[in-house]
Amino acid sequence: MVLLASTMILMMTAVVMAIMVYLDVIEVWHLALLSLVHGATVPFNHPVRQAYIPSLVPRSQMPNAVALNASGRNLNQILGPALAGVLLAIDPTLAFTVIVGLHLMTIALSLRLPRGAPIVRSKLSAGGDLIFGLKYVWTNTTLRTFVGMALLGVTLGFPYQQLLPVFQKEVFEVGPERLGVMVSFLGMGALSSSLIVASFSTLVPRGYPQLLAGIAFGVGLVAFASAPSFAWALPLLFVTGFTSQAYTTMNSTQMMLAADHEFYGRVASVNMMTRAVESQDVV
Repeated sequence: MVLLASTMILMMTAVVMAIMVYLDVIEVWHLALLSLVHGATVPFNHPVRQAYIPSLVPRSQMPNAVALNASGRNLNQILGPALAGVLLAIDPTLAFTVIVGLHLMTIALSLRLPRGAPIVRSKLSAGGDLIFGLKYVWTNTTLRTFVGMALLGVTLGFPYQQLLPVFQKEVFEVGPERLGVMVSFLGMGALSSSLIVASFSTLVPRGYPQLLAGIAFGVGLVAFASAPSFAWALPLLFVTGFTSQAYTTMNSTQMMLAADHEFYGRVASVNMMTRAVESQDVV
């Protein structure tokens, strides 16, 4: 229910945007308001998707499923900007119409999903549920460790993604079209990583590989920041995307495996809350 409702809200924001662009009445405050609605809806949508995974696959295959879920997001990171650029060049209204169509496909596919395993309904309020979830994570030493590791990566590493336009314009002094190339190399690295993790996640223990991926992520990030030219920066962005995605995918998988079934949604929400720190770090 939450998945369908949140997807419908996201679709309606695209519908409103398409209509306003078509009528040529769009203004900055419209974008700000629709972005606010979109940003407030995503935290309900993404954790539900993550928490639904254990209901679709056996526990032994959950690491593969979490990694494949990450692969879908990374594929969007590669194809999304390229497709958007083509559609916007043809007609901005067409771009938002395609988004509406994709949301409709999502809703249709969601209706075909099997019902999740029954869980005990919480009698707490939304605020009480949030506090209870935070307490559950805090009192579980394993979960607390993985949340701390997620915060470590978000705080010290991931804000570089929002700073890519600065590197494109001020450091490498290349045109805005090269920014899409940079994002694509980053996405290709992340996609390759998530597919490899999905292939081997049940065969390789995730402790030491995750630690090595985190160290490699830091080294790759420093190397990218020190890149002498745009040409050198691209393969380093691939390496950075590869190692950062390996680190986060293995960390998310460990968190889900460490949580009890009835707390999957809360744990996924807490994991997503750590990403909110990223925007504050950029500031």
